Amino acid sequence: MIFSDILLLFGMAERCNALARVIVLNRCSFPVYLKSVQLNETPPQALFPGDCYSETYRYASAFNPATGNFSAVGVSIKITTDEAVGQSLDETGRSAAFDSSAVTQFEYTYDPVPYPLPDLYYDLSDINDTMPRQFCGYGIRIEPSSAECNTIACTPDCSQACVDAYNNPADNATHACYSTVNLNLILCYGA
Repeated sequence: MIFSDILLLFGMAERCNALARVIVLNRCSFPVYLKSVQLNETPPQALFPGDCYSETYRYASAFNPATGNFSAVGVSIKITTDEAVGQSLDETGRSAAFDSSAVTQFEYTYDPVPYPLPDLYYDLSDINDTMPRQFCGYGIRIEPSSAECNTIACTPDCSQACVDAYNNPADNATHACYSTVNLNLILCYGA
């Protein structure tokens, strides 16, 4: 990560109130659209150039109203560059456009266990994206706030799929970390 990104993340951290969180920073020159999905999902929202989205880690156990039980389910922050999402005038239209779009997914599961065991697992998935990948020309990176955890980096290269991301379900691209560490997803980090 270059020095200007570090300063930008620290500045965004205060704006996003970032402590033990996921932070998505849009360094692209275009808007992206995202949804945070667990058992429920947020409406699609625009993330304009220079903006960030953040959320505190959510427990893997969540109440499932359909069954009346708790289910162990992780979180997927789905991201698309599809302009049709931003062109819809109402939430129903935005959701329909988003749900039919190719997405890159930043996935995490937070399951509290006693220290020193890791309690946070994360990955980047391109399984539901199309070729060429929507960020292949720009780069995408998950940068933990601690060196204890692994960086995931997909360089700006459209000639091949990112080896650090899930490209099919049989890949092994999950990393372990601690819930005291912020995970910073930088879109267009190579731009």
